Parts: sequence; C-alpha cells; structure tokens
Amino acid sequence: MLEEIVHNNLRSVDPEALERQYSSLFPREGIMGFYVSAEGRSLYGTEIGFNELLGYEKVLLTGCDANYGFGSDIRTAIKNMRRFCDDVQVIISSASGMSKTPWIDAKRAKGRATINVLTETPESEIGKLADHLVKLKGRWSRDAKNEEYLNEGIMGDPFELGAACYWYTVAKGIKNGVNLEEFADFYLEETEALFSRLKSELKRIERDSRYKYVVELIRDPERTIFLCDDGSCVAKFTNIRLRNARASLLTAAREYEQNHKLNDNYVIGETSVPKIDKQSLLLVITKEPEESLKYQIGVAKKNGAEVVCIASNPVDTDVECIELPERDFNITAAFLTTKMCIDMCRKLPQSIEIDEETFRAFHLEDKIKV
Repeated sequence: MLEEIVHNNLRSVDPEALERQYSSLFPREGIMGFYVSAEGRSLYGTEIGFNELLGYEKVLLTGCDANYGFGSDIRTAIKNMRRFCDDVQVIISSASGMSKTPWIDAKRAKGRATINVLTETPESEIGKLADHLVKLKGRWSRDAKNEEYLNEGIMGDPFELGAACYWYTVAKGIKNGVNLEEFADFYLEETEALFSRLKSELKRIERDSRYKYVVELIRDPERTIFLCDDGSCVAKFTNIRLRNARASLLTAAREYEQNHKLNDNYVIGETSVPKIDKQSLLLVITKEPEESLKYQIGVAKKNGAEVVCIASNPVDTDVECIELPERDFNITAAFLTTKMCIDMCRKLPQSIEIDEETFRAFHLEDKIKV
C-alpha cells in the first residue's frame, strides 16, 4: 500500500508548478549550482534522488550535509559557488515546511539564490520563502491506528520516499536534456515506468525467505546494527527509520514486562562506532561493493556477526544477499528498507498503538516555533 500511496501522490503534482520549478532548475548555459537543504530522511531522500546528477558536468551539487564544502554557512557557500556557476539554486524538501535547518537556510539565501521548495504545506514558513514551490502530499490520514497506520508508512515515509522519487525524475530530466515543453509528459511517463518496476520488484522480494530473515534480525532489540553503503545515502536514510521502529518495539516489550535493552544502530563512517561482534548485524547496501565495503564485510564475518547485503550483484557466496536490479537501485533499496521497518513493527502487541505521537517521541525536536 505504501508504494501505491507514494505513486498516487506523485501523480497528483500540479503540472504548471512542476514546469515552473523545472524551468528554473534546468541549466541552459554554463554550470548550474544546486545547494540541497533539508533534515533527516527528507534530506537523505532528496540526496538519493539527486545522486543521478553526480558526475554530470553541467551541475555542481552540494548542500548542508556536505559540511558546507563551499563555505561555513549557506551565504558563504552561495557566494563561493557563483565563482564556478552561472546560477545557484537552493533545493529544499520539508513536508511540514517547519524544519529548522532549511528554514534558516531559506531565510539566509533569500535574494541571493533561487529557492525551490517541495512540501506538503505551501502555507508554511518555508513555503512563504519559496520562489518556486511544488506541493507533494504525504500521509493520507493522521488518525489511523495500528495496521492502518503502518500501511501508510511510519510518520513521514510517503513524503520522504516521494521526495526521493520526485527529485530522481527531475534529475533524470536535467541529465537527459529534456526541454521544458516535454518535461510534464516525461515526468508522468517516467513515474509510471518507475513504479511499474518498483511494485514488481517489491512484490518479488517480499516473498523471499531472505527478506523475512532480515526483518527478524533487525527486530531483535539486543542486536547492534551497522549499516554502510557506497555513498548513496540509503544507509543514512534507513538508519533514522530503523531507530524509530526499534525504539517502538522496546516500548512495547517494556509494556509487557519483557526485560530487553535496546542496542543502537550506526552508519559506518558517519561517526565513531563500537566494535562489530557476534551480537551484531552488518547491513551493506550497494550496487556492487567497493574495496572499503568488502573490508567491512570481512571484519564482520571474522568477528562472528551476521552479514546481509542488498546489492545488484552477489557479494560473497557466504553472505546472504537480497538482489535488486541495477536500474533504480537506490530508490528500490530505500523503499525496501522502509518496508522492512514497517513489517518489523507489525508484530507489536495489538494494545500498543502506532501513531504519530509514538514515533515522534523518538525524534529530536526539529521544528521551528512561530
């Protein structure tokens, strides 16, 4: 159901708003600078989409997750980017339109760069700062409980996954040189084709015993989970939702007086992490592992940890591997790991309600106060 919701949300985008935003983003001459600003899974979903432009000679891509590679703040970054770029565009994804980092960045960038916003709430503070805005729906309801709630994803899943798909299609249009007059049709055709492939793959994988095996591994609260990828941001995207879902399981266990501790989950390379041991799971997400990922797999196996790969090509005959097609790999992997977190939560005792408040309790306070 989640993929159907995201699909319908993307279909419902206003074509005129879509064309205006695409027209602003399309590099006509020289190099276009893109600065991505968002928070949490909206940030990583946007980066997953824009990965399509990595290495594309007409676009310089940076943002708030790149440690301000062009300066210590967005104003300095824009100024420095203009030395290399003919134009600079700020890209913001925020369902609520109230996330702190993009709100601050939008205020600082106003008048210095063109601000492009993808949001569920155009009337929000961030929406008011937009030069070009596209509305993308998120959850269909806010009051569904238990199974109904999970069918729509956990918290912001429909928007976050929708943002990944939206920017992925925009990026493909830019990379393929699709002109403005053709882009609305291109967007719809690409969206239909993407979700035809995506739904087929997810249906196939969910019947696979390896999928169920991974769900059981990640729902063990006493297992420490390590994630790594090839720089695609799918590991970071997964890590946030996994932390929410596992924390809710612990809440349920304590409700039923089951004495469990909750070990954490980490993205390797993002922060200092503890040692991988036999109580650990290493989840590797990559089209094809490079040497650094092969090294991590070797260390995990040597230490007796469980190792699972989500990959286009089998990594190792001794490693469980869920195979995905190379085409749309990062988008498919993001949907797959999200559905794993959802299915993990389906085994909660029925008296534990899965609602917005439950999951928000495990989030940092990341909204602006107005």
